[in-house]
Formats: sequence, C-alpha cells, structure tokens
Amino acid sequence: MERGRFGRKRALAGCLKTLAMTTWQVCVLTGGRSRLRLPIILAVLCLCCICSETGPTLLSDEKSTYYTACVNITYTDASGRHHRPLQDIGKYSMGSTIARAYGHVHHVVTKDGSHYGCTIPVNVIDRGQPWIALVKRGQCRFQDKIYNAAKLRGATAVVVYNDREENPLVVMDHEVEDVIAIFIGKEEGDYIATMLDNFVPVEMTITPGSEALPKYSALSTTGASSTVSTSTLILGVVVTNFLYMMITGTTL
Repeated sequence: MERGRFGRKRALAGCLKTLAMTTWQVCVLTGGRSRLRLPIILAVLCLCCICSETGPTLLSDEKSTYYTACVNITYTDASGRHHRPLQDIGKYSMGSTIARAYGHVHHVVTKDGSHYGCTIPVNVIDRGQPWIALVKRGQCRFQDKIYNAAKLRGATAVVVYNDREENPLVVMDHEVEDVIAIFIGKEEGDYIATMLDNFVPVEMTITPGSEALPKYSALSTTGASSTVSTSTLILGVVVTNFLYMMITGTTL
C-alpha cells in the first residue's frame, strides 16, 4: 500500500531556509552593520513562524502527487436495487493509504445532532463489519473528522464531502495513519447523504484512480480557503516597513 504525506518537518525546513536567505540578503543591503542584524533576524523569524502555522497550504512541496478516487455506489429503494458508478469524483488525502475500500455507508451523526464529525459518532457502533463514514466538511479540522470515525469508531474509510460549490476540490492533509480518506464534491455528497437520511441503504466501493500533481493552493488541513490569510499579509506589510526604517533610518 502506498501513502503520500506532507510532514510538518518539511514546512519547518522551508521556513528556516527562507529565514536564512532573507537574513543574508538584508545584511548585504545594510552593508553588514551588526546593530541591524538582530532586529532584522527576529522580525523575519516572526514572519516565518506565522507562515508555518498555516501549515502545508503555504509551504507545500509542489512535486508531491495525489490520487483521484473512483467511487461506485449501490443502493436499494422502492423500485429495486441500483448501481451507480461515480468515476474520479474524489481525491485521496495526502495522509491516506492509497487502497481499495468497501462497506455500508453511514452518514455520521454526533452528539450535537450534526454531520460534521467533530466528536465521536453516536449513530454507528463498531461490530467488526466494514463500513464507510460519510462526513460533512466544516466546523473542525479534517484530522479530527477522520480520527473520530476511523480510530474511535473503526470506519474502514472516511469520505468527507464539501459544504460548498468549489472547483477544483481541495486535497485534504492530516496526520492520521493507516486510514483511507477521500474528499468528494458537494453535489455527490448531498446525493448520497439524502438517500441515507431517508433510510435508503447505500454500499460504496472506493478504488484508486489516476495520479496527479496538485496545484500549489489545493492543500488544506481545515477546509478553509487555501490562500494567504489577511493577517499574514498585514504582518508582511508591517515587517517590510520595519525593515525599511531600520535600513534607511527614516520614519513613515
């Protein structure tokens, strides 16, 4: 079984590399004046630490790949038994085991009555039978959703569906080991969830699709928009002005 993973060590290494290069460039610009080195280093370090908190979204390795997920569902309603292939509708997470999964699907419900899976599911009891958790995006990290369903309730796989119309889909990033986790779109997720909420039994088979290269902004640990945050941009402006004043001896 093959797994792809974005380690936080890689993100930290990227920050340290940025710190070293930026510090060297600024010291060259200041003519090596030692009195400026410490405040400049501290300012750049603060900026790097803030960026590292955003995780792999900002510091991802563009050479890493993800796998698409082929999803097939079988359901039985009043008119009979139906089979519907949903080819390449999902994406395996960066922390996922890339493998086939099969099981009866359960739309996860937690103690607060929601489908977000931010706490342990209460509508499924692990009896050793393969089952797949369908969880809605939002309210908490992907890692929490996956851990609660797979590790605390024994789900064979975890399928997180989008809570918004979005293209392309994000690639989830988490640190839960030995678990199959995929992300699918809102339309497909709502379709399956509606059947389950109306007591229509659904079986699902997940198989690996094609290998692809993610876009730089496609990775997410929380499902938030994968762009540079406003606070990071503001901090960048403040640090830039600070460095300018230190170098030139001027004020705004």
